[in-house]
Amino acid sequence: MQLQQLQKDFVFSLHNDSSHPILSHIQSHKKVPPTTQFSIYQSSIIGRLQKALQSHYPVCCQLVGTDFFFAMATAYIRQTPSYSHDINYYGATFPEFIADFPPAQSIPYIADVARLEWAWLNILTAPEADEFDFQKLAAHDEEGAGQLIFQLPPKSTLLTSPYPVHTIWETNQKGYVGETAITLEENKNYYYFIWQKQFEIHIDLLTAAQWQLLTWISENRLFAEICEKAMKELPKINLPELLPIYIQSGWIANFVIE
Repeated sequence: MQLQQLQKDFVFSLHNDSSHPILSHIQSHKKVPPTTQFSIYQSSIIGRLQKALQSHYPVCCQLVGTDFFFAMATAYIRQTPSYSHDINYYGATFPEFIADFPPAQSIPYIADVARLEWAWLNILTAPEADEFDFQKLAAHDEEGAGQLIFQLPPKSTLLTSPYPVHTIWETNQKGYVGETAITLEENKNYYYFIWQKQFEIHIDLLTAAQWQLLTWISENRLFAEICEKAMKELPKINLPELLPIYIQSGWIANFVIE
């Protein structure tokens, strides 16, 4: 229990500016008092996490400027300790933090840009999809197909936003040449499927119906249930006709049998 308490005191002190219970455990030195010793380590850790967030969210940093981004990152780090040994996984909740961060409210689309950037990073580290088993699928008749659960590629994310974050992201890429003016339209939603195919990441702009179908698939619903919901909520969509197209395009990567 002593070690556990020591670890708790260390983590608490690391993310707190005013209270440092860990100081009582640090051996005093003639030239460097405990407060200075710990602040050096604290600054080093915070600096590494700031750099990690900057590398994960480079477009967000470019949009708000380095000083603002580091101040926002520091506020996030103070309340969100890193619990993973791999710094590449730090910052998953940063987009939600940005959405509630008062100084960032003047840039309403910044949180959704962050969500797109995190999706991109996750795709890079996600496992590869297995080869689609067309023979196994062909073995199921129309009635049996209803008991299948189709799956999106593991390297994929669905995203929706009232802002054209794909355009904002693209125009802020290094080496971009083209129109930089972006129009923010009211009462409009954008639907995205972000995924990797043959080592290339795509940001596909979907219709609302396409996005809804892929969302149902991502929820591991039976194909029969999805067909039933589509008949009620998307009557203009013929899902049995669309299914082979989605499989051939790579939007559906695999399936399991209920």
